[in-house]
Amino acid sequence: MKNLNNQIEFTRINNDINGNPRYVCHYLAFKPITPVNEPYKSYSYEEALFAAKALGGRKFHNKQYGGGIVFQSYNIIDEIESILELTGEAIRCHREPTKGELKFGNGATHYRTFMREDITNRKGELKKWFKADDDKLNYSTK
Repeated sequence: MKNLNNQIEFTRINNDINGNPRYVCHYLAFKPITPVNEPYKSYSYEEALFAAKALGGRKFHNKQYGGGIVFQSYNIIDEIESILELTGEAIRCHREPTKGELKFGNGATHYRTFMREDITNRKGELKKWFKADDDKLNYSTK
């Protein structure tokens, strides 16, 4: 299974006026998976900015990074997962709690994000359920 953290490159920039950390990424990170019948469709900066605003991103007004979208975040891994889910490259899956988790009071449904290529069958369709390689637990995509 691929590591989600290395899928989008973020650059750390100066903190905002309140001292919160800021990160910037290129606008092409928001480009959705292109359908087979539209392989040459262009993707503009305005489209990426519109998609990024739903996740809390803003236009980066600086010459040091052309075509950048800035995020103010203490947890950049969640931002990466959200962007990958938005583009369709990652899927959020869920599983029921184990007996051990129920025993200690963790009875909620657990969610985790996986790369699309890790949970598709040979035909390219999403599997209904699969076993994760690292924790050996069954996750459902529906």
